[in-house]
Amino acid sequence: MYRDRLLDESRGQREAALAAYRNGLADFTEVMRAALSELDTRLAELRLAVDRAKAFADIDELAGLTEEANDAVD
Repeated sequence: MYRDRLLDESRGQREAALAAYRNGLADFTEVMRAALSELDTRLAELRLAVDRAKAFADIDELAGLTEEANDAVD
């Protein structure tokens, strides 16, 4: 969902703000707000990916699928 919708939407808002600025219809602060919003959205996506990877690593460890877990048994 992030990649397909939220990231595209935030990118579009930044591009629209930049176009408005170039045409004298928006000020620089609006462009910066849109750019920061896009960066926040991208950062949230990355945090979700890290959390997901950590969760899978925890599951693997609990299931005994990692080398650390296998070494502990030996």
